[in-house]
Amino acid sequence: SRSRSRSQSRRSSRKEKPTVAATGLVAPGSLLLSAHVGAFRGGGNTSAAILAAQAAQRSRIWVGNIFYEVTEEQLRTAFESQCGPIRKIDMSLDPATGRHRGYCFIEFATPEAANLAITTMSGYQVGGRGLKIGTPNGSTVGSMGVTGAAFAHLLGNQV
Repeated sequence: SRSRSRSQSRRSSRKEKPTVAATGLVAPGSLLLSAHVGAFRGGGNTSAAILAAQAAQRSRIWVGNIFYEVTEEQLRTAFESQCGPIRKIDMSLDPATGRHRGYCFIEFATPEAANLAITTMSGYQVGGRGLKIGTPNGSTVGSMGVTGAAFAHLLGNQV
């Protein structure tokens, strides 16, 4: 009976181990990691899931230095007119003030539209502020001192 209870407790402890998602080790916005975990768990075609997650990651940009009175619709209008169709805009709200936090993430329909936004929209004036544009991992064009207008000038275009 003693050996039985030990083996049963080992089995039950194996069953009760938290999953990677339950421990919070998977970042909420980590599409690529979610695809790997889903494929590992037998969630379908591994390469198709990973390719879809990679395409979605390449279609996302980070936009910072947004004036608090600027709305999601104003950003949508500005970016769609210059870069292409947008799938969604994620603007986090500050619970204390009810305003957005001064940054957002924009997911475009194509990676090409996201690249165009990164190269041309940094420094673009919305609500009296020049926007900072970058990738979700933290690199921004504006933080390196290259504005959208300067980039456009180098390419022979005007913003």
